[in-house]
Amino acid sequence: DKHRDLRLLSLQTDPGSFGSTYKREIAFTRETWRERISSPLSRVFIARHSSHHPPPPGKSGDDMDLSEWVGRIAIMAPGSITNWTFPTSPENTFPVFGMWVHPDHRGKGVGKRLLEESIRWAREYATTKGIDPFDVILEVHRDNIPAWRLYAGVGFVDVGGDERSIWMAQVSCFCCGSMTE
Repeated sequence: DKHRDLRLLSLQTDPGSFGSTYKREIAFTRETWRERISSPLSRVFIARHSSHHPPPPGKSGDDMDLSEWVGRIAIMAPGSITNWTFPTSPENTFPVFGMWVHPDHRGKGVGKRLLEESIRWAREYATTKGIDPFDVILEVHRDNIPAWRLYAGVGFVDVGGDERSIWMAQVSCFCCGSMTE
């Protein structure tokens, strides 16, 4: 339920930043939410902020999660999305979706860490499947300058777009590492 709550909060807080809506996702069943986080063709990474408050009387820190979920990112394996057209080769493309960090935690490295973890997962997946080169791709709204700067700072480059948004990719290969650094 924490994943569901975090995703719904992101859709309420920044509704124009996503390809989905709160109205659509609030209707998802528990099974749909479970499928979203358990597919072998994707990973959802969660950023947590640890609480420094002591546990309530009668509870130990081991009994409870003392953290607040403050960010998320989802990444899909190549070929797992068939109803989208990417400006890169679909058999080598790892699309990122739902990147979001709570406004109170932006500018603190949370988004960068989420991106690094998703790229690490893509590299491991690509290694096991023999995908070389591969790219991690995401879409960002043109007016979302802080997000664009974050992605560029991690090595993503503009690979196309339209008047509303830009596709950015980080292209890598095993023989030489990141090709966009």
